[in-house]
Amino acid sequence: MPLPDLATRLRHLDNRPLVLGVFVVLVAIFLGGELLSPVPYTDPGFVVAYFGTEVTAALALLVVTVLLFPARHIGLRAPVWAGLMRAWPLLVLVVVALAAWVATRASVPAKVSFSTLDALMVLRTTVVVGLNEEWIFRGLMLAALCRWFGLRRGAYLSMALFGAFHLLNATAGVPLWAALVQTCMAGMAGAIFVVAAVEMRSIAVPVLAHGIYDFAVIDASRMASLGGSSLPALFVPLVSLTLAVWCVVRIWRMADAPPYGD
Repeated sequence: MPLPDLATRLRHLDNRPLVLGVFVVLVAIFLGGELLSPVPYTDPGFVVAYFGTEVTAALALLVVTVLLFPARHIGLRAPVWAGLMRAWPLLVLVVVALAAWVATRASVPAKVSFSTLDALMVLRTTVVVGLNEEWIFRGLMLAALCRWFGLRRGAYLSMALFGAFHLLNATAGVPLWAALVQTCMAGMAGAIFVVAAVEMRSIAVPVLAHGIYDFAVIDASRMASLGGSSLPALFVPLVSLTLAVWCVVRIWRMADAPPYGD
């Protein structure tokens, strides 16, 4: 069966039942992974155990993109490097998260032994998490929502979806109040990734930054559970929220154009 041409793929982006149906299926994959996980979300080992679910979602995304959607028009294209400096909030966020991780790791008592392999296992999962979440929320959904509602409203709706997606963690052992806080923080942080993706006309840098950021935050939490200081990690959400507010305003001032147009 021949693959659809570009015009047909663009029409698929305008097909709301199709796009939303794909989104629901992807969410169902993640939900199934959380419900079936032998490790609760609150356990540092959850992220390692969740690797299989992330790979399954990545394969599903690959299939639907190949068969249905225009890769270039959902951000799967080379970055426009001239926009890198305008993506500075994302760069700052990653640097701060890495600094907090380094400080937490350095504060672990010398008598405590920990394996570098464990950190690499966390990184293995977060790299795929970054790929999946950017592909879905700053790729497919941002592109589709901007076609349906315009850039600004589409960007804000993609942020809201990204935040609401984190409510799934309540099914894996996170208290509802904590899941709601995570939802609000993730939704706001989504603005930082939206700005970077739109400014660079690509999700490539956000994918990499997302994977590194998640690794730094999650592995710092693991280091804290081994006796490291939890203080450095407290700065990360404060910086994230500050940068996110700036990015929300920046989105409002953006020209109403396709996010991945030339």
